[in-house]
Amino acid sequence: TISVGPNPVRIPAGVRSGNRMYVNGSMITVDVTPHPKFKRSGDDLLLEVTVTAFEAILGVEVEVKHINGNKLKFKFQPGTQVGQVIKLSGKGMPNTEVDNHYGDLLVKCNVTIPKLSDDVRSALAANYASRKTIEL
Repeated sequence: TISVGPNPVRIPAGVRSGNRMYVNGSMITVDVTPHPKFKRSGDDLLLEVTVTAFEAILGVEVEVKHINGNKLKFKFQPGTQVGQVIKLSGKGMPNTEVDNHYGDLLVKCNVTIPKLSDDVRSALAANYASRKTIEL
């Protein structure tokens, strides 16, 4: 709800920038401030989540605060690849023109390589010592 003059105006969930509304006989144009984490594409929401290489290899459960304020849990399965996208159906933005229709939440996996201590790096290197050359 925002104030337009002396009157409060309810902006419906899912409204897009550029949508126009009539308020007390005057037309206003909505300008939606971008969210710092979620990007919008139509009714879909796009989110990038960064996990460690080990989490991508082994799989990991992720909990995020959804744009609506609720907590949302999902899993990156073992072997998740860099850039892989998982779709959470119906977890996007509501469509203001179609009742009970929501877009999807598309979560892209980013992977970061952790810095390892010399001991851990040596132990890992010993396990992969037989593969010094990659033949293509």
